[in-house]
Amino acid sequence: MTEPGKDEPKENLVIPKEKGIGTTAWSRLPRDIYPIATELAGRIARDPVYEQAYKLSRELRSAEDLLKMTRSSVVGFQNIPPKEEDPDIENRWSDEAIEARKKKLQHDSEEYQDEATRLNEELREKSKAPEFLGAYEDISSKIRSITKITIEGLNGDSKSVDVHSQSVYNSIADELIDYNLGLLRAEPTVA
Repeated sequence: MTEPGKDEPKENLVIPKEKGIGTTAWSRLPRDIYPIATELAGRIARDPVYEQAYKLSRELRSAEDLLKMTRSSVVGFQNIPPKEEDPDIENRWSDEAIEARKKKLQHDSEEYQDEATRLNEELREKSKAPEFLGAYEDISSKIRSITKITIEGLNGDSKSVDVHSQSVYNSIADELIDYNLGLLRAEPTVA
């Protein structure tokens, strides 16, 4: 594993240090994602348009992931039969608790939908500037590549990933890009 900042320049590879239990096992991820993230972080750090596009991309993906996960949970709760139809489910929530949870999820879903709509509108407005649209599309393409390579490197089938796992893989791409950005922004500038 390459230490941060100690890699060969020609390789353009920055792998975050492993942390404690419950964090991303960076050394287990496919090496092909690291140069993509490193190059993208460099572009974001140097270009204010890329920085704005990355911020919006990250916010929009997060809102959309939360919306998809919430909707998936709503469907899961709607598929639970009433206790009188299936009383043998072990550790089953009460019908009242299930109804309360469905209402909460519906409320959350509406909030995430509002946020995703607001961010999509912001994207439409900012995309009228060709340089912003180009930066946003480049960032989106590279993040999709990182996510796809990660999924295929870990379990081989990107088409069978559920919405919860997809959100985790999206956040891995963001964590890696942010790690690189942290290193780039921590470098002392030479006058």
